[in-house]
Amino acid sequence: MALTRAAIGLIALAIFAPAAKANLYCVNTASCVGGMVETDFQQALNDAQVHAGSDSVQVGPGTFDSSFGFSYSGSDPVEIFGAGTGVTTVSDSGAADGTDALHITGSTASTVSGLTLVGYAGGYGSALDTVGSASDISATSPTIGNVTGITAGPATVLSHVTVSVPLGGGSATNEGVLTSPGTVVQDSTIQGREAVVDEGTGAAVTLRRLTISADFDGVEADGGANMSVQDALILNSGSSVGLDAIHSSAQIAAENVTLVGPGTPGSIAIAPGDTGSISFRNSIAVGYGHTFDTDASSSISTDYSDYAGTRNGTGTITEAHQLNVDPGFVNAASGNYRLATGSPLINAGDPAGPSVGASLTDLAGNPRVQFGRLDVGAYELQPIPPPPATKDTTAPVFSRVSETNKVFAVGKGRTPVSAKRKRVKVGTTFRFTLSEGASVKLAIAQRQPGRRVGKACRKPSRKNSKHKRCSRFVKKGTLTRTDKSGANSLHFTGRIGRRALKPGSYRVTITANDAAGNKSKPKTLSFRVVKKRR
Repeated sequence: MALTRAAIGLIALAIFAPAAKANLYCVNTASCVGGMVETDFQQALNDAQVHAGSDSVQVGPGTFDSSFGFSYSGSDPVEIFGAGTGVTTVSDSGAADGTDALHITGSTASTVSGLTLVGYAGGYGSALDTVGSASDISATSPTIGNVTGITAGPATVLSHVTVSVPLGGGSATNEGVLTSPGTVVQDSTIQGREAVVDEGTGAAVTLRRLTISADFDGVEADGGANMSVQDALILNSGSSVGLDAIHSSAQIAAENVTLVGPGTPGSIAIAPGDTGSISFRNSIAVGYGHTFDTDASSSISTDYSDYAGTRNGTGTITEAHQLNVDPGFVNAASGNYRLATGSPLINAGDPAGPSVGASLTDLAGNPRVQFGRLDVGAYELQPIPPPPATKDTTAPVFSRVSETNKVFAVGKGRTPVSAKRKRVKVGTTFRFTLSEGASVKLAIAQRQPGRRVGKACRKPSRKNSKHKRCSRFVKKGTLTRTDKSGANSLHFTGRIGRRALKPGSYRVTITANDAAGNKSKPKTLSFRVVKKRR
């Protein structure tokens, strides 16, 4: 069937129609440039949700609290940003169990930043539950009882976040971050009774450059989860587990991880559960009652790692290149778990270097593989930078500045050794002592008559002929030399290059600049050039 012109026009409009313009919605902010002012945070989210296209919601300083929490479920991405952690707070005090302070579904391209999120509701409520990503936020909860700091979706990337949920609580989960397959958590600090937990099956969860505190499980892979832990420090308290892979063939791959236990008999560094498996490479485990705890169908493999302690269970343990030494931390008592100079774990990692896909920076963000080989643990010892150079602020100083002849004639060649009759001396020698090596300039100017015009001495003219007489100095040239510290001399024939000075009175101004750019105070000498007697 042939299309009419009208139908063709409608199709063209549909294909080439411009994308919907992004809107900016501003809540309690004076810096809303080009945006629409909203009086309520949830209303701003609602308006962004119904508007076609990606939008932004800017939230100013203050606390935004609702017993229903706040939510966005649009199919288009939304950018939610506050004025900074500790400045803009979003919370859900008085909410029913299971309520999230901020809940984002729909577009995985949505982002959250610059907020403090406080989840008060227990019963698996979260401070933040998102399918998008978040950065530069703080998520916390004052509640003990099945609370979660952040619940992250499969496409979520969490960067530079601080999560703090209460420790303790008996059987309560109190999870710091609950991840999904494919979640990435990096460059962050996480605290929770179970600090980081994944319960899904599928793409690996990646945890890198994290500081984790927990009193039950530091990292828990459950339900067939697959987790990669890189360049992380895990601090356990109570009868807790550092790495726990439980149920349904869950897997944890740990590389350059430092596990620090509480020293209690019931604490365990690595526990692969019923059928789980854990690899432990270039890593440290200290301070646990048991290093390994396995069941018959679980397994542990280690390589180039430092650990001691006892082994529990009947599972498979495969060990290679085991180290059993004092790690030599800088100051474990004060919480500094970097390797001190002289630690036996420096350059003790796998000579092959980081595995494919592993982080190339340590927990502090410094480059891996210094001094030719990988270190063991979360931190890589870095070269000690040289002390900053002391800036030279002292200017050169002249002393003993003099000249051999104050009156002389211009010479053509070398000065005769002797003469039959007394003649006018030819040329002169400038002498001076320098406090340091420097570039020296000798600026030569001729004294000439002038007339006073205001504060300046001007060249005589008909216009200023009745003004008071004065002397002015006209620059004739500059001699430049590089001179040493101590006594120096410069023989001056009365010529600048090949150009001879005419008879008259002159002044030489001597200055010095050192390598740091410091300039001396000027010194001046006077001399007179006369005609040579025949």
